[in-house]
Amino acid sequence: FSTLFVVCKIQSYTEKNPRESLMRFIINSLKIVVFLFLIFLGALFAIENNSDLTVDFFFFEGPNLTSGVWLTIFLMIGAILGICASFFSKLVSKEKFVSKKIKEH
Repeated sequence: FSTLFVVCKIQSYTEKNPRESLMRFIINSLKIVVFLFLIFLGALFAIENNSDLTVDFFFFEGPNLTSGVWLTIFLMIGAILGICASFFSKLVSKEKFVSKKIKEH
């Protein structure tokens, strides 16, 4: 899947300036490498933190999992919430921009 993604990206960049397309390809490749490295560090962190932990929520008690797994779960939840907040913020600003353009015309 990732190979197909890279091939599609290379094909889409061939229409532009060759030097610019090479720089974008290098930057995207570095992003992929950094992302994979961070996933590896997260997995290593989850494996190394193997002490059992039970999290008490407001109305129930969570399952008995290792601390690394709990940290990974909450990190993923935080990342998803951050992406959602960014999306809605961008959506609101786009609506304001569109309504401003409509008022100008």
